[in-house]
Amino acid sequence: MQSASNIDYRLHFLSVHDEIKWLKVDADLGFTHAQHRLGVLYLESASGTEELYQAYKWLFISVALGNDSAKDVLIEVNKRLDYDQIDEAYLLAER
Repeated sequence: MQSASNIDYRLHFLSVHDEIKWLKVDADLGFTHAQHRLGVLYLESASGTEELYQAYKWLFISVALGNDSAKDVLIEVNKRLDYDQIDEAYLLAER
């Protein structure tokens, strides 16, 4: 498990899309705080299920790697998805 707790991911970007693009690099490398922030951004900007699936994916991975602070946001995503959608989001995280 990698942690980037000394990195402040609340930088200023021109758009949510730019921040998501930037965070994906660290999230893919296993940095749990980047994964958490990425999940939050997807949740906050969600206009459909695809963004909620991405939020679930990144938050689930962050929690699975030991970031307990992402649990509450993951619970919020779970409330917005039905059981079949949670299964789909889980499969996305598993891949």
